[in-house]
Amino acid sequence: MRYNYAVTTPFRAIGGAAVQIKKIGLISAEYEFVDYATARFSETGDGYDYSEKNLQIKNSLKSTGNLRVGGELRLDKFYLRSGYGYYGKAFKQGEDNENLDYSSVTLGAGFREKNISIDFGFAGYRNPQKYILYTSDAGDAIANMNTARNIFTLSVGYKFGY
Repeated sequence: MRYNYAVTTPFRAIGGAAVQIKKIGLISAEYEFVDYATARFSETGDGYDYSEKNLQIKNSLKSTGNLRVGGELRLDKFYLRSGYGYYGKAFKQGEDNENLDYSSVTLGAGFREKNISIDFGFAGYRNPQKYILYTSDAGDAIANMNTARNIFTLSVGYKFGY
């Protein structure tokens, strides 16, 4: 069977501020409010009734806050960046993943000279999660996982016509 549906994403509101310190640095912070319980599926031609799925979303998810802070330091032609992010718990109390939150750490370094730039970045994400393998009358098979993801990026740029 094919499903044809639309998704209404959760309500989000974001506010942030940044302070530039002369020409040597920048500090920024951002707060994001997300109400995951407002996410919805709606039928767009498949005839499937999504009301039970939407009720599950409303009963298991809640609103939460996410916080991201970061900074950049300029040392002549070299730039150093770092940041931290905390992503709050979206599941209501009593849900298997009620303690599921995320954190991230980012680091970066770059070099800029007239028409050439080189940047290196690292982002590390960490979170605990309960994954339900299957459910049965004898009990649920739940795997307790601790996930770590590390992402490295390298970019080289050349500006033509300098």
